[in-house]
Amino acid sequence: MSFLARIQISGIDKIGMINNVTNVISKELNVNIRTMYIESHDGIFEGDIDIYVHNTEDLNELIHNLRKIKGVNKVSRVEEIDD
Repeated sequence: MSFLARIQISGIDKIGMINNVTNVISKELNVNIRTMYIESHDGIFEGDIDIYVHNTEDLNELIHNLRKIKGVNKVSRVEEIDD
């Protein structure tokens, strides 16, 4: 069983940044991405990622691991998801 969660992420844009983010999500924690919206302006990226997680512990671990990526400045959970 899994539930849908949305996280917001932002940081310094650089080559390979999105690859680093998706690797942490998909490979390290085996989490499925539903949607991903990322945009970059003046060297800063920001976006929303909808993911399926098994529980809040997995979500918190994912957020913690994303914050470890060099160049990522902020990762937070969005409490209400508008579909």
